[in-house]
Amino acid sequence: MTHIRRNARVVRRRHGESFYLLHAGDAYELDDFADAVWLSCEQLAEQGQLSAFMARSNLGEEECQILLAKTLAEFEAFGLLSRSQP
Repeated sequence: MTHIRRNARVVRRRHGESFYLLHAGDAYELDDFADAVWLSCEQLAEQGQLSAFMARSNLGEEECQILLAKTLAEFEAFGLLSRSQP
């Protein structure tokens, strides 16, 4: 199981109707799915738990898994979180 750890230096802020993650002078705008993933990472530290949680969205399971993997990979690439095997 993959363990997910959010970067403690990342700040989530709202501006108007949009949410952003702020890190190292950069701002990353979140769509609704990415925002839900970010908020869920705080409570669900393992990717399997996060996958099960996100599968309850209105997306199909396969689409949700693909979008979840893409979102987590982008967060990791930007230094917003890290993933590791326990």
